[in-house]
Amino acid sequence: MTTSTPNVSWRADRGSWLVRWQDGPVRRARAFREKQEALDFASEVYRRRRLGVDVSFDRGTERLADWAVYVWDTYYEHRLAPATKSAYRVIWNRHVLPNVGSLQLREIRPREIAALRAQLHRQGVGDPTIIRALSMLQGMLKYAVIEGEIPTNPVAVVEKPRQRTEGWPDPLGPIDVERIRAVLGSRDRLIVSLLAYAGLRPGELCALRWEHVRGGKLRVFAPKTRRERYINLLEPLAEDLREWRVETGLDFGPVVTTRRDRAPMGTADWRNWRSRVWYGKRQDGPAFSVIHDGDRRPYRLRGGFASLLAWEGQPITYVAQQLGHSVQTCSRYYLGIFEGHDPDARVPAAEAIRRARSAVGSDLLTPNGLQTTAGPNLRVVDGSPKSDPEQAKPTKPSNGLEPLTPSLPWKCSTN
Repeated sequence: MTTSTPNVSWRADRGSWLVRWQDGPVRRARAFREKQEALDFASEVYRRRRLGVDVSFDRGTERLADWAVYVWDTYYEHRLAPATKSAYRVIWNRHVLPNVGSLQLREIRPREIAALRAQLHRQGVGDPTIIRALSMLQGMLKYAVIEGEIPTNPVAVVEKPRQRTEGWPDPLGPIDVERIRAVLGSRDRLIVSLLAYAGLRPGELCALRWEHVRGGKLRVFAPKTRRERYINLLEPLAEDLREWRVETGLDFGPVVTTRRDRAPMGTADWRNWRSRVWYGKRQDGPAFSVIHDGDRRPYRLRGGFASLLAWEGQPITYVAQQLGHSVQTCSRYYLGIFEGHDPDARVPAAEAIRRARSAVGSDLLTPNGLQTTAGPNLRVVDGSPKSDPEQAKPTKPSNGLEPLTPSLPWKCSTN
């Protein structure tokens, strides 16, 4: 394949040296005052054409602020979830646009990205927000690489802050879950069961349909990751679903519906449930009446599902698959539960739930939630529970699966 040499000529009418070259089907030209500048430019065009590199010298001149508008309208508007778009708008307007929005695409190099990270850190921005800001910027510049505006993505080579999980995993155990369910109506009890015993995210809960419940499995679509997974139904949850099916008389359509018109739950309906039912209008919901300390978000129910599977003896790969996590993400949040697992104290998840339901249903719990039947650190003497000095230990218990299984150790091995 022959590569033509750019033409360099003097234009007396313009008083400049003109370089002409062919860029695909387009003929291009650029004027220079000095002959040596024109020759150097022509040599650069010739070199790029021989190497197969883009010859266009006006690539990447668009400002990042203008490019962000293009990417948003072309790629993000119809692909991202509403919550993600809302978070991106806030981060862009507060942290990215004021710092690098005026730069041309080709001016954004790894040095500028590293400076942006340092600037955000000096401004007191937290690591999770910095990670999201850099990830968003990397996604925008990815499309600049795809469309030939820049040769490489400068954000990809800059190290982002590491995501760290602070504190010990604090999932809700079956006793707390059943105490919550005991004060709710049938629909709300099912919502809690699906969150705590199938580990569904709110978006997955709203998208669940009766057609997805089949053969002892739940077919779940995750709007967050846009992936499907199959969850093995625990028998107590399967019983809850059967009871709800009989009560509603439906075997198709959404499993969880709104109260009035039986329409599928949406994002606004979930927020309304969380505010009115979980927290309560006057902070009198189960989040305050049952959970007396720690995190009161309903997300702790999802952690309870991970705790059930871990104490059943399932490997972390299985737990990650059931939760819809990668193994790395599951390790980051729940590794402490696995490290604290006693292989000799395994309890099947379904059995742990049945014991909790039996205890709550039989009023075998004191007002503070302590079990009054024999448990890991209790033994029955003359018909009344007594503490066993050989088993009692001064370690602080967690909320994993006790009091039905031994407590998790207080210190996390990953700290």
